[in-house]
Formats: sequence, C-alpha cells, structure tokens
Amino acid sequence: VKVLQQELSSLHLLLEQASSDRDKQVQQLTSERDKLSEEKTRLCEQKARIEEHMESLKVETSSLTRKENVAILEAQVTSLRKDLEGRQEQLERSHTHLVELQNKYDVCPKPEVVERFGVEFSHLRAELKETKEAVSKRDKEVRSLQSNL
Repeated sequence: VKVLQQELSSLHLLLEQASSDRDKQVQQLTSERDKLSEEKTRLCEQKARIEEHMESLKVETSSLTRKENVAILEAQVTSLRKDLEGRQEQLERSHTHLVELQNKYDVCPKPEVVERFGVEFSHLRAELKETKEAVSKRDKEVRSLQSNL
C-alpha cells in the first residue's frame, strides 16, 4: 500500500510538473513568436518608408547635374546597403532564435502524454483505494479474530 501510495504521489508530482512546465513553455514560446512577428512587421514598415524616401530623393535630385546625382545616389546606396546588412543580420538572429524556440517547443510533453499520465494516475488512485479498503477489511477481521481468541 505504501509503495503504491509513493508511486501514486510520485506520478502525481510528475504530472503536475510536466503540465506546469509545458504551460510555461507554451506561454513563453507564444510570447516570443508574437514579439518576432511584431519585429518583422516593424522591419517591413521601415523598409517601405526607406523605399518611399528613396523615391522622393529621386524627384528632388532632378534639378542637379548628372555628376551630382550620381555622387548623391552612390552615397545613398552605400548607406542603404549598410542599413540593409544590419537588418539582414537582425533578421537572421531573429530567425535563429525562432528556430531555437520551436525546438524547445517540440521537446515539451505533448497533450496526449500529459493526458495518458492523468489516466494512469486515475487507475493507480483507484487501485490504491481498493487496496486500502481490502487492508482495512482484513484489519477488522484480524481484530475480530483476536477478540474472539
């Protein structure tokens, strides 16, 4: 009975911890995914603004000489390339982080596993109850026999 109680208690703790850990990881992964999605949206909006700005610069430079236009455009291209490289590095880091989070999520116990532990836990609890009742009945019978002797 004590062994079954210990097993039942141990399984119950494992079940609660696995469920709690999984819930925490799911919340954390969801939060990280949302942050990355917001960051992607922000970067896309920033890219659109840069492209708009580039178009406006093309119109503004129409009155300059061809040589001046080329120098200005070369400077803008250099600046934009550096900015783009920085954003690409940031996007790669975000993607790597997202992959790491997905891998952590994949390691989490699946709901079916948690449910299976719950079912096993219920069966063990019922078995323990039956065993306790049987032991209690035998104890009563023993006391009855002892009192008859």
